[in-house]
Amino acid sequence: METLTLKSLSFKGYHGYYEEERKQGNDFEVDVIFSADLRKAGETDQLEDTIDYQVVLGTIKKVMNGPS
Repeated sequence: METLTLKSLSFKGYHGYYEEERKQGNDFEVDVIFSADLRKAGETDQLEDTIDYQVVLGTIKKVMNGPS
């Protein structure tokens, strides 16, 4: 398993305990650390066998930009 880190990602999110926080929104900065098995990518050197960072970032954006 490999550990991958995305640092200092900035988002506008509508999260919080108070209604005003959820209406007005806040700026968030997050670090994301995740693990993935990249052995096949190392063996084949094929792009399709590795992590698609656009998909990862899209998932993070969906969570962070959405309401809580």
